[in-house]
Amino acid sequence: MTHRILLIDDDLGVRNVVTRCLGPAGYEVDAPPVEAQEASAATEEAALSGDYDLILLDLKLPHMDSQKLAEDLGRGPRATPILVIAGFLPSYIQCRR
Repeated sequence: MTHRILLIDDDLGVRNVVTRCLGPAGYEVDAPPVEAQEASAATEEAALSGDYDLILLDLKLPHMDSQKLAEDLGRGPRATPILVIAGFLPSYIQCRR
């Protein structure tokens, strides 16, 4: 059985690397572009469809509220696991040693 992953990230490089790494490992990775507002809406609809086994979600997206999407996904009839990824450290997260 192939596991389906939806990657929601606005960085083409990240989409390419994740797809190249996980595809050969047997995962089906959908990594649609989300830079345009129309593409973001379609991707959000796909995320809410329940058709995926895992969603990799960028924390900061240009036309999408990642936190709201994660909350909406958690309320669905089939809560899809979400792994939030980020290329930056928000100021509200403090590192501790």
